[in-house]
Formats: sequence, structure tokens, C-alpha cells
Amino acid sequence: MMLGMGLLYAPLRAIVPGFSSYAALDALAMATLMAVPMAAWMGHRRHPTARVIEMVAAMAIPAFALMALYWADVIGGEAVRPAQHGLMIPTMLAVMLWRREDYSRDAATSGGRRR
Repeated sequence: MMLGMGLLYAPLRAIVPGFSSYAALDALAMATLMAVPMAAWMGHRRHPTARVIEMVAAMAIPAFALMALYWADVIGGEAVRPAQHGLMIPTMLAVMLWRREDYSRDAATSGGRRR
């Protein structure tokens, strides 16, 4: 996640000046750029595809919810990214607790692909 946020988001902001001033697009880009490396890492660690999709959804759902709140003028644009990061960790933790057995042992022994 940090790889995507640190290495991929900065060039995006450099290529598209003022990009981060569009709160909804910024939230979507941040979620995507953090989810892609995380999904790749989970795939590398042999997590089942369903677990990868669940974790990506746990990262994306807060972004979409906050975008809806922003478009409905419930929250301001400056609140979207901090709220997104603040909600992302609890939603990911909720998925891990829901699938505790899968996340408490090696992915290869929890239904992942065999080598």
C-alpha cells in the first residue's frame, strides 16, 4: 500500500497538476494506486483470489462512500483523503477479523494456490 501511495501517487500529481484538488478523483486514484501493489503482493504471497478481491473492496468501499458524501455536499473536499485513510485500516481489519483463520496462518496453507 505504501509503495503505491509513495511511488505511484507522486508521479500522478506531477503529470496532472492540480489533480489532488479534485477530491473524488483523488480518492479514487489513491485507493487504486494503493490497492494495485497490495493485490500484487497478496498474489505473490499466494492468497486466494477471493481474499484479494475482498481486501481491495475493503480499500475501495470507503473511497466510494466518501465520494458520495462529497458529491452530496455532506463533507468538504479537504476531508475526503484523511477520512479515506482513517476508514481504510478499520475496514481492512474487519475483513481480516472476519476471515481470521485465513489471515492467521500462511496463505499457502489457507486455501491458496499450491506451488
